[in-house]
Formats: sequence, C-alpha cells, structure tokens
Amino acid sequence: MGLDSYVARQVSNPSGRFAPLVARLLNSGNRALNREAIAALDLREAWRVLEAVGVLAVAMRSQQALAHAHLERFGFRNVGAAELERLLATAGFSAVGVREVAGGMGGGAVVVRAVKAQGQGQG
Repeated sequence: MGLDSYVARQVSNPSGRFAPLVARLLNSGNRALNREAIAALDLREAWRVLEAVGVLAVAMRSQQALAHAHLERFGFRNVGAAELERLLATAGFSAVGVREVAGGMGGGAVVVRAVKAQGQGQG
C-alpha cells in the first residue's frame, strides 16, 4: 500500500494504535458546526465564505499523479484540471486560472487561482 492510500484510509477511517487520537483530532472542530453544513460543504461554500473581493488558491497533486492510489475507494473524487475549472465556474468563481505543473509532487500538480468579485452572483 502506498503512502497516498494509507493517508486516505486513515483520514476517512482511522485505524491502528493511534486511531482514537487521530479521530479525535480530525473531528475536534466539528462539534461546534452543523452536521448538515459539514455534509454539504463544497466549492459553493468556499465561494460563500470568501469576502466580497476574495481569492481562492488551491494546490493539489494532479489527477494523473493520484490515479494509482485509487482514492475513490475511500470516498474521495479524483478530478482533473479541466473538471476543477468547470466546478469552480459553476460555484460562482470568475477569473479562474488553472495550471498543471509537470514533475515534482510525485508526478505533477495542479495550481488554481479563482476570484470572487464584489457583487458577483453565485452560479
């Protein structure tokens, strides 16, 4: 099992000697939040909580770099740069810039910059 798979499994379902501590740390802030809001949290929520003129920056491993980890088994979705750009636009962001970077980070990365402009309506 690779490191990606191990980390994904531990985040979604901690196990082993330190599982109770990991689970407690991962959920420490959740008690104060509404369970439905946590379940519905997505890019629209990121758009909503940004200030009137705000910028969202995301850096992640590329879809290709993560393909071998099969993270879908753990409830994660492995999206590519084009899909991420579409999701951000659908969530209401404008001036979305997505750049794929070769090499590094185990095979590649995706860097994103998206803007929430003042008075901009959500998509």
